[in-house]
Amino acid sequence: MDTLLTQKGTWRQSINVNNGFPADEKQLKRRCTQLITDLAENEALRSSLDELRYLPDMKFSETQWKILESMVNILPVAVVKLRDIFRARNAADFVEVSIAARRSIDVPNEPSTPNPGMDRRIEHILVDEFQDTSISQYSFLEALTSRWKNGDGRTIFAH
Repeated sequence: MDTLLTQKGTWRQSINVNNGFPADEKQLKRRCTQLITDLAENEALRSSLDELRYLPDMKFSETQWKILESMVNILPVAVVKLRDIFRARNAADFVEVSIAARRSIDVPNEPSTPNPGMDRRIEHILVDEFQDTSISQYSFLEALTSRWKNGDGRTIFAH
């Protein structure tokens, strides 16, 4: 990034030898300078490159690893507790309903195989706002329709 952008996040006007190029690489320097000139018209690219400076480090500190380990250990306990609360209140949230729906169509011990009884009862599916479909929702639709055959009269409409 520092080769293309200044510390203030603006496009460099040229590449100088202090930016890691040997003085005898004039042709390379000229080509890089031309590249920056060509890229200077792309404000979205400049902005995106500048934002990369603010990303967190790619390495976890020892403290961060300990926090992550604690979270991994406590989350299964929290899920059990949440399900107990749902059961006691006869309630559920969207995620729990989604998980239950997926479980209802899976054949035991074969999670990618839909339950044949469930599969036969569904003839038509309408998906509104398909562009907002999450990966888990897409996977659910894929499982629901995995045994469908061309010409069997079943349809899926995505809007």
